[in-house]
Amino acid sequence: MRNQGTINIKKIAQLTGVHPSTVSRALNGSERVKQETREWIEKVAHENGYIPDALAKSLIVGKTYTLGIVVPEISNSFYSHIIQEIEDEVSKKGYSIIIAGTNFQYTSEKRALETMLAKRVDALVLCAPSQELLDESAEKLQKIPLVLCDTIKDEPQYDSVYVDEKSGILNAVRYLKQIGHRRIGFIAEEGITQRRMDIFRNALTECGLEVDHELLCVEPKLSAECGYAGMQKMLRVSAPPTAVMGARDNIAIGAMRAIYEAGLKIPGDISIIGYDDIGIAQYLHSMLTTIKQPAGEIGKNVGELVLKKINSQSKINSISKICLIPELVVRESTAEVSTEKN
Repeated sequence: MRNQGTINIKKIAQLTGVHPSTVSRALNGSERVKQETREWIEKVAHENGYIPDALAKSLIVGKTYTLGIVVPEISNSFYSHIIQEIEDEVSKKGYSIIIAGTNFQYTSEKRALETMLAKRVDALVLCAPSQELLDESAEKLQKIPLVLCDTIKDEPQYDSVYVDEKSGILNAVRYLKQIGHRRIGFIAEEGITQRRMDIFRNALTECGLEVDHELLCVEPKLSAECGYAGMQKMLRVSAPPTAVMGARDNIAIGAMRAIYEAGLKIPGDISIIGYDDIGIAQYLHSMLTTIKQPAGEIGKNVGELVLKKINSQSKINSISKICLIPELVVRESTAEVSTEKN
């Protein structure tokens, strides 16, 4: 029976008949050790339950083999999917991850960044970072391998993986126009997803539709509360919309609750479109039509990019910008509208 956790490098050296320094190099993946010798040492170490000392290893190789990931919402399935894909990718190279959630708060972002740097993570991933964080912490962020994701901010000095939000929202507006909708509303969170409202406004113009400011709602609340409050306001205008887009799926879900409470039907009275395609979207009473962000592809690309940044030997690295295309997923929450409703 293995005595797990008590065997050390000196004991492995005795069992394999090689010098302790050779064992250390082999277990740290050094190419200075012949492949057959390294495989033999790794086999003996594994069979005897050797557990590497992470602190000692970090002192030897100058790495902690940890990656810091900062996201606005850990519970959001969109971000959790991204995190899972990143972890799957970097774990292949022996890296573990540290996660911090910020609830879209700058003070939490700043605290998370300081914690990650204090733990000496080898690289950082910032998901949907605030402009304030990028501006105020620019000097610190330049000193560590960094990848941004879920952002459309023009930050030329940072590597990023992002989704073409313009094409996603434009396709959604075109689809709604095609099935007869002319009065289309949009609900966004103040400061957080407000950029998507700007894209939506431009999409209306590009599609030849009128921009009605009564149907553009920005709420200081987050997620479903934002959608609920925004939809209640839209239902009180003299000519309510026949279709509404939420800047996120959770916003759309909150809007759906307000519509049902008003005694209206989805999509019979009002069609609803979300953005993200979170897991619950296809299990709602009226399955949600949404703009699907490729979360898995985002995470995989981020993981690959982070490893590339960590392993780069050049002090002057080229900046990578990876743009992914979202997909309109049509489900039950949208339908054609009769001409008299417009």
